[in-house]
Order: sequence, then C-alpha cells, then structure tokens
Amino acid sequence: MAFPFTENFNGLTDGDLNGQNGWSTIAGGWHSFVVNTTWKYEGTKGARWIDASNTFNGACQKSFTTLTGSGHVYIAVYWVSTTDLNIVLGGWRIDVNRLTANAILLAGGANRTIGSSLSASTWYLVDVEYDIDADTVRGRYHNGTSWSSYTATTTAGTAASKIEIYVNNNTTGGAAVDLITGTNPFTSGPANLKTYNTNPLANIKTINTNVIANVKTLDTNA
Repeated sequence: MAFPFTENFNGLTDGDLNGQNGWSTIAGGWHSFVVNTTWKYEGTKGARWIDASNTFNGACQKSFTTLTGSGHVYIAVYWVSTTDLNIVLGGWRIDVNRLTANAILLAGGANRTIGSSLSASTWYLVDVEYDIDADTVRGRYHNGTSWSSYTATTTAGTAASKIEIYVNNNTTGGAAVDLITGTNPFTSGPANLKTYNTNPLANIKTINTNVIANVKTLDTNA
C-alpha cells in the first residue's frame, strides 16, 4: 500500500508541534519539535528541534494505518554540526549523522549506507522503498540511481503503524524534517526544481547558444 499520509507542515501553526495534525510528543522526558518558517525544505514551514544547552532530547510521533504490501516513503532531513537524527518506522529506521558522521544510513537487520560524506546544514530528500511481505527495505537520496543494498527489518514482519522522530541529547546545532509523503515529489513541483536547480540554467544556456548559431547560419545563406 502507498504510505498513508503526507505532511509538509505548511498549514500548521508556528510553535509547538505537539497536538497539531495528529502529532504528539513522545513521553518519557522528550521535548517537542516546533513548527517554524526558517528550517524548511519546501513551502513555507518545516519541523525542527534545537537545544542551545545540549541537555534535552527531542522526539515526536504520529500514528497511521498499518503499512501493508510495498511502497515508498520520502522524508526531507536536515542537521547542523554534530546533531544526530533518527526516524523509526516499525522494524527499521533512518539514521542521520548518527552511527556514521555526515552519513545517512538505513538500519534494520543490517546497516545500509544511503549516502556518505554528506554536508551538514543541507537538506537531503531520502527515499525508502519498503516491501512488508518480503520483509525488505532499501534507500537512496535526491532521486539518485544508486540504491543501498536491501536489508531485512529488525523483526521480520514488523509493519509500521506510526512514525517516530528522535534527536538525541548532548548534540549541537539542531535538526529538522519536512515533506513526509508516499507520493514521488520528483515528478513535478518545487522539490524537483530545488534538487536540480542548476540543470535548467545549464540547459537554457545551451539552447540559447544553439539558437544564435542557427540564426547566424540562416542569415548567411539568405
């Protein structure tokens, strides 16, 4: 089945995410993420966690219809400095700058690298392909062609029924998420343009050069 919801935070109220659109703060000393207009991947808002004193944990969650079958989930992630972020979905999770510095890993029965030698303070759109029946997941980022190897979930047959997002304590800088969806954002719209914003300019330049050359040739022939 397709991932059952889309969240871009744009329609939510600035401030505490807890209690908005089905989101809640995880109990046990965790502190809430906040809706903000500064750290965002698309649109006008995203959800971030920042703790200048490096003493608090941040965590939020949202329940949904239990995943079945196969599909994709896309999540935009962002971190600053040494902050680590992990996103748990049933028997697997996405680890951002956590187990390996400046890397995004897919952790299940084994850890698979989605991207390495990445840059902090940069948005990455992660794409995870899941197959609940086959008990496999794999990942990539920015619509790339290089997928990670498949990994099984930590517990076979464990299907996600909620998403949990954690930022651990004793970290500096902060972290954020945006655009959680099961719909491919690269087919159209701002996510596609944002990721590949240099390509349209390069293409336009090439086209303009060719047009000018063709016009000059036609003038000569005339």
